[in-house]
Amino acid sequence: MCTVMIAEKEALINRWLELELGRMGHQVAGIASSSESAVSMAIASKPDVILMNTFLEGMYDGIEASERIRMEMDVPIIFTSSSTASDFMGRMTMAHPAGILFKPFRESDLYVALELALRNKAAEKALREKVEFMHRMLEKIPRTLFIINGSKRIIAWSALAEIFFGYSAAEMTGKNAATVTTGKSKDIFNNLIERMLKSDVPDTLLEGQKIECVKKDRASFKLEISLASWEQRGEMRVSCIAGDIPINDRAAGNVSRLSPEYRNLLKAIDVRVKKILAIIEKTARAEADFEGGTDFTSVLRECHECILTASIICDGLILTESKLKIETRSFVNTLLKEIISTQMKAEAPLALEIDIEKSEMGLFPAVIHGLIMYELVLNSIRHAFPAGRKGTLYLGLKKAEGNRHRLIVRDNGVGITGGIEAYCADTIGLRFVSVLARIMNARLEFNGEGKTEFRIVL
Repeated sequence: MCTVMIAEKEALINRWLELELGRMGHQVAGIASSSESAVSMAIASKPDVILMNTFLEGMYDGIEASERIRMEMDVPIIFTSSSTASDFMGRMTMAHPAGILFKPFRESDLYVALELALRNKAAEKALREKVEFMHRMLEKIPRTLFIINGSKRIIAWSALAEIFFGYSAAEMTGKNAATVTTGKSKDIFNNLIERMLKSDVPDTLLEGQKIECVKKDRASFKLEISLASWEQRGEMRVSCIAGDIPINDRAAGNVSRLSPEYRNLLKAIDVRVKKILAIIEKTARAEADFEGGTDFTSVLRECHECILTASIICDGLILTESKLKIETRSFVNTLLKEIISTQMKAEAPLALEIDIEKSEMGLFPAVIHGLIMYELVLNSIRHAFPAGRKGTLYLGLKKAEGNRHRLIVRDNGVGITGGIEAYCADTIGLRFVSVLARIMNARLEFNGEGKTEFRIVL
């Protein structure tokens, strides 16, 4: 059941709508006969849906009344109209109604319009919550400590976690996440993780949990953490994120090594990464507006994967204070390891050919290269080798003129036809790469004849 407000000037239609809405189990929030009363009634009653006659009497018509209501509140508005004139249709569609009912309409038409309006409202709310969750996650990227799978085992251990706890990634991968807790906090932490994993609602953020932790040298310290649950490839994951890093606290161990200059650089990188990842959200929204029936789940899954990539990149930056540079070979190997472990099936008959020239690159170029590399490699894994087809994926990163680097991703899979614009239009990830290239004033070269190869110099 929902509450429906009627904005209609004809008394007979009002009566009919009241009866039909009652039969459907809905409640009428009120009836307005003029545009001014429609606006004031909507704001006061806050209905779930509004049925709005486009030819309301008053200082303005129903279309303008709906626009004024939208300025005050987010509510789906279904237009009822007797006009199909092209100019009037243009005005109606520009107002973005939840639906349009042309008079005379039947009970079945009303039922379908209301159901679609309510379902779309619920879907938009869910999408908005997911986007808000991603924004909150983006704020915490540089503070991710580790990621836990459905068995409460650690599957990713960050450089920041190594500084805090003294254990390397090799020592902690596969271990129970409660290993780093002590005393009563061990049970508390286990219960929190279990609650997050069993939740039917992914994309949940639990903030401000104080946990007693223990380092490798058995020294204990208190740490405020946040836990974020999300879904990857059908399995729940939980990220453990440190609260505000206590730079001057001895309990934080080696974090105090980070100089103010370097911390400021990390903040600048973090801001730029967020701006770049915001492009994904805008792309997803634009696609949804254009195509209507977009699968938001798959779109947002790609956004989550990009967030994880940015987290790995920021982890790598934390350990480079002495040079303020990224060592390309170890950086690329770390990123590839993450892609393969999370995206490539163990039985996949895919050979990797890695050709990374030993060199260094600046912090911001490392972020851009990492995001582009992730998308191009992921594209090959997902699309170039269908049905167990064997093949080779080549990844090369070499020094170019000046301080730039040439990135090459090539596979001998099924190949594609058409130009780069047509190819990039097929997936959000490749459109993202194309946008990044334009932002950096870089040329993205493409060859799809007999093989698929991307080249870009940044």
